[in-house]
Amino acid sequence: MKTLTILLLACCASAAIAEVTPFTFAHISDTHITTGTPAHDANLKAAVAELNAMEPRPAFAIHTGDMTEMGSEADFKLYEADIKDAKMPFKNTCGNHETRWADMSVNRFNQHFGSSNISFLHNGVRFIGFNAAIWLEHHGAVSGDTRRWIVSELKKDPKGTPAVLFCHQSPMYPDGLYITGDVELWDAIAPYNVRLFLNGHGHIFKSWTVNGVFCHMTKGMMNENGGYSLYEFTKDDIKVYDKLNGEGKKLIATLPLVTPRVSITIKPDMIVDTDPPFYTYKVTVTSKGPKVARIEELMDHHQRPDDKNWKPIKLGDDGSYTFEEEESRVPGKHTLAVRAVDSDGGVWLRTISMPVVTGYKVGDIDPWLSLKASVFDAGTALQGPCAVDDTSVYAGGWDGVLYNLDKATLKKRWTFATKGAIIGRPDVDGKAVYFGSTDQKIYAVNKKTGKWIWSVATGGPIQGHTLVADGAVFVGSGDHKLYALDAATGNQRWAYEMGMHTQSKPAYADGMIYCGAWDNYFYAIDAKTGDLKWKKKIGTSIFFAPAVNSPIVIDGKIITCASKPASDKVNPNVYCLDAKTGDTLWGFTPEAGACSYASPTSDGERVYLSTLEGELHALNLKDGSVAWRSQMGEGAYDCRPTVHNGQVICNTLYGGVEAVNAATGGKLWSFKTGAGLTFAWPTVDGDTVYEPSMDGTLTAIRIPSAK
Repeated sequence: MKTLTILLLACCASAAIAEVTPFTFAHISDTHITTGTPAHDANLKAAVAELNAMEPRPAFAIHTGDMTEMGSEADFKLYEADIKDAKMPFKNTCGNHETRWADMSVNRFNQHFGSSNISFLHNGVRFIGFNAAIWLEHHGAVSGDTRRWIVSELKKDPKGTPAVLFCHQSPMYPDGLYITGDVELWDAIAPYNVRLFLNGHGHIFKSWTVNGVFCHMTKGMMNENGGYSLYEFTKDDIKVYDKLNGEGKKLIATLPLVTPRVSITIKPDMIVDTDPPFYTYKVTVTSKGPKVARIEELMDHHQRPDDKNWKPIKLGDDGSYTFEEEESRVPGKHTLAVRAVDSDGGVWLRTISMPVVTGYKVGDIDPWLSLKASVFDAGTALQGPCAVDDTSVYAGGWDGVLYNLDKATLKKRWTFATKGAIIGRPDVDGKAVYFGSTDQKIYAVNKKTGKWIWSVATGGPIQGHTLVADGAVFVGSGDHKLYALDAATGNQRWAYEMGMHTQSKPAYADGMIYCGAWDNYFYAIDAKTGDLKWKKKIGTSIFFAPAVNSPIVIDGKIITCASKPASDKVNPNVYCLDAKTGDTLWGFTPEAGACSYASPTSDGERVYLSTLEGELHALNLKDGSVAWRSQMGEGAYDCRPTVHNGQVICNTLYGGVEAVNAATGGKLWSFKTGAGLTFAWPTVDGDTVYEPSMDGTLTAIRIPSAK
């Protein structure tokens, strides 16, 4: 039995705060400016005119992202033209529409606005805006290095200084997961007087309170006639208003500059093993002071924060809140959350990491299965898959560092620093590891020593995965070119200019390179000369292009995937193309869901891939017919199953790794790597699967034998 004691204590912040000089500022979001949408421009210009005419005039305006629709140079110039008449500065943060499809992604934002992370002090209030957007994804993340930077900025001011945080995706959103890493951020900012957390993304006016911090989402400026929010700081309080363009402002909250706090302390006690060792949790809660309406608990709440998932803790006979929960969990890393909900609907949250579960019952497959794992924590987001050779694991981080880890122990052997995030998968040969960075360079590093061999500058960030084949390095850049560099020297063999950029790992077979791009074309290029052999149009717009998935070539067939709108009943999600001609041999669309951002794999007889909803499919390579379907426990983005010793192993979005029987689709085992989103597909080497995560960890899981 595992016994946990939770003490719920009330305390009032007693530290004096520096005097605040009254001022007002505005909050705008989701303008989605682009050519061909004059209504969006009109809404933003109307809001600017209103702000200019206000008395007193707002000191500045905050824009919490998605200022553009596609993050293109033309979009940014339009946005800047729309706000040029503003009589106050605009403080901008990056949104997912600046990064999801954009060839330059965060780099272009930084070119226009200096940095995606900003911090300034105004009239006694600290403002911190940060980039929560993920390269080439629509989800959000607070990486470990971003979290540490935010805390370093909060430390600059006297104790008790009011602070306002702002980003695009919504932190601790009560109805779903918009952002990962926000739980850890909330713990980190707890000692500071953060009063507001502003965000957009949802296109509606909405507010909620977590740990005394007022979270506020403002309406999308692109919607209807547009809307925005206003915040008035006085010496005593903060007034929050929502306002539609052309209408009066509406007061929605008056907040103190300092708020009483509720602290929740979770104290682990003892563990008593059972056979098998499932854990029972007992929690005692003592409440003093604040008006607490209810106490609740939830395992892994960051994945399913909706109110309906929380379990109430009842008041016991001894006057304390207690509960016992027996739960068979997937092996791996989990968190237990306890929250107090006050009479105003505010949430006070505390989480702890639970002991890693290593075994569980698997029914008819095995009476008892034990999974062993080891973990490396880089302290920064690990977005792309890792590469493995005979001694090492190679993984790139948002901190711009390539990590070389001992394969057996995950101990750090060496690191190599670049000047941009490394988000694509590296590749290795006998001498070097090759990879790209968003600093716009392609690198070769000695894989034994970590010493620089060569680097080649391109015209855009490297957001795709690297392939080494036939003595050359192949990788796509944000400058729309697919590069072929000599692996030994870095000399350019060729650079083929596609219509747009790619983020996939190219496929090589029989002297040809195959790759899809955001321009809706799939390309077949001669690997020696860079000459185009053929290209095939797939998809109807940038939203439905074959640029995300990494294709495979097998038996003269290419398997690639593309997104499509639900209304498209003609085109498939999955294409089987003739490698010589590009002709479609067969197509497949799942009965439910979509293989929009999936990459395929094959064992020579079947093709394996997943839908966004996490349904694995085994398709017969010959004709695309379905051999079996198997539902994983979570959805999956940018996933690529791996086939190994009769198992199909796949990553899921919320930190899961799952394996099914390759012959039948029957479930074999699952493992939880933690709270971070996972966009990296698993890399299998020998009896170990390696899985990076956006929470900064790289987990090595010993693979059990299939039964």
